[in-house]
Amino acid sequence: IKIMKKIMYLLKDTKLLRVKIEDNLKSYYEILKCDLIETLNININNNKYTFIFDEEGKLKENYINLVFIDKNNKQIDYITNHLIIQKYDYLNDEVIDLTNDDFINIQTWYKNCKKLIDFENCRYVPTIEIY
Repeated sequence: IKIMKKIMYLLKDTKLLRVKIEDNLKSYYEILKCDLIETLNININNNKYTFIFDEEGKLKENYINLVFIDKNNKQIDYITNHLIIQKYDYLNDEVIDLTNDDFINIQTWYKNCKKLIDFENCRYVPTIEIY
């Protein structure tokens, strides 16, 4: 059986990278350098994406890569270390390649979203509003 790689995004060290990743747990574990993943479906400009990240990342000494805030800018939760962004076709029950429109959508969101200051690492951290 030939395993196909899918085009996804990797948020790594504050940079969004376009990558081809095999859609399987082993690949996710290797990329995220973890033993347990968590997924979260996020709506960005009316498009649903799946964020895949290290479930135990908060127990490790990693930098914060994404912060979840409420409508009052209060921090609710956060994701540490690297983050894989993919898209799922629920009709056909499969992961699909991110398109150029998806990349523009995610890049625009990433550049324009609210950002919190990470004073410890001297950088801005993107946020997602969760209601």
